[in-house]
Amino acid sequence: MGDTPEDIHHRLWHVLTPGIPREKSQELYSTWAPLYEQDMKTSKYNGPRQVAETLGKALGSGSEARILDVAAGTGFVGEELQKLGFSNLDALDASQEMLDIAKTKHIYKNFILDFLGNRLKIEDDTYDATSCCGAFCEGHVKCDCLEE
Repeated sequence: MGDTPEDIHHRLWHVLTPGIPREKSQELYSTWAPLYEQDMKTSKYNGPRQVAETLGKALGSGSEARILDVAAGTGFVGEELQKLGFSNLDALDASQEMLDIAKTKHIYKNFILDFLGNRLKIEDDTYDATSCCGAFCEGHVKCDCLEE
């Protein structure tokens, strides 16, 4: 028997619990990773498509721009960017389990396991653009990371 809508709803919103520590949200992602894509598709999450389309309009679809997909997760935004002709993509995410799934899609050139907000080991001006979808929320990326 499959998951009920209540099971999916619980997983979707549990990582957004007000005040949830970053470590707890990452623990939840590590166990959620195998079901994440199915849950997001079931919930008709269209943020990744919207982010990719917006970036495509800004850069021109098929651009050779080097893009860092922040909070890349399993690669939803990367898949949408690839559909628009982008191929120079790197992934940044704090969950190794999510990045492991993204690796199987052969979308990204490089994978960075870290939190945005830490000083990343990336040279300034490495990227032409960043994408970020669904990351600025409780237990995730904080607004103070924008300096970077």
